[in-house]
Amino acid sequence: MLYAATALIAFQCVGELIADAMALPVPGVVVGMLLLLVTLGWWARARDPRSLVQGPLGQVAKALHDHFGLLFVPAGAGIVDKFDRLAAHLPGLLATVLLSTAATMR
Repeated sequence: MLYAATALIAFQCVGELIADAMALPVPGVVVGMLLLLVTLGWWARARDPRSLVQGPLGQVAKALHDHFGLLFVPAGAGIVDKFDRLAAHLPGLLATVLLSTAATMR
């Protein structure tokens, strides 16, 4: 399980390096996730895909998913800390949230 967690972090780091080196307009995390997707696709063709996904990588992914809500705590604290700046732009933010929610619900 430690190898799977290390692999996820390694893919993220490689993605960050590629995004920085190539000055991509995409975050490095997304590049790392795409690299992981390509690697999993290759693994599925070369071997049994269930061996990796249902094995250690799946266990790490499930553990991260089960505690995903904790990752939003620092963002929430940052919002509360900068609430005075957000209040100045509240009408625009509310309009954006409402319009984007309506657009995705169609």
